[in-house]
Amino acid sequence: MFRRTLNQRCGYPEEDPNLPVGRRLSTLIPGRTLFSLPGASVIPPSSTKKKKLTREVNTRSPEARETARKLGCLALSWTLQKQRLLVREREELRRAVASAADFMGWRLIVDDDPVEVARKDILKLSRSGARVLTKELADETAEKKAEITQLKKSIRALQKMATEEAFEEPVEFNYDHTARKPSQGLVTKTETLELTTPTEAGDAANAIENKLETWGKLREEMLIVLKGRDEDLDEMKSSLAAFAKDSEPLIRHVLATLH
Repeated sequence: MFRRTLNQRCGYPEEDPNLPVGRRLSTLIPGRTLFSLPGASVIPPSSTKKKKLTREVNTRSPEARETARKLGCLALSWTLQKQRLLVREREELRRAVASAADFMGWRLIVDDDPVEVARKDILKLSRSGARVLTKELADETAEKKAEITQLKKSIRALQKMATEEAFEEPVEFNYDHTARKPSQGLVTKTETLELTTPTEAGDAANAIENKLETWGKLREEMLIVLKGRDEDLDEMKSSLAAFAKDSEPLIRHVLATLH
């Protein structure tokens, strides 16, 4: 009778008196206490747990992608410059680390060694940036290999336009070729033509055809340059852990500003 009365007072379901005692206990709501000793308080297990703060990490935001690419570029410079950065590049690294601290949630780091946690974040972002640079280089190399083929298609398209009687309105025509600039070396240059007559289209086709051999040689040189960049990226990837380690003074500085 005492157990039933207590059940009623606590709002628990009534037990079937015909069941054995062991079976009666199985009918109770799981996780709820049937009764307690005098003077003891009943505390739900969940209320004894402390709420743990977790970092909200968003590595897919535009800011995160931009920061990762910047870290990749800086890691490449650091590698090619014998593990050193210029003064301007050190400032760029400081800004990149500060940006990472924001979207990686460094304010909520509760580890005994927050610098180590932050360093691993920088390493992770640097690796992501390296993948971006590798993809960009692969795309550029593929386009460069197909450049002469695309130029020949441009010639044919212009020759076809030259057979028309007239243009109803000016036509904008674009094509890419390899060029050498004194300040930048070999680059891919985009030419934009505004054609108003079929004659102009024919002249443009002839001009491209006459320069095709020269541009082809420059293209071959640039493919060698791109291959060298790929080798530089491979060297950089193997040095990323050292780059992140070398960034620890800046990481400590940024962490100090957060607390």
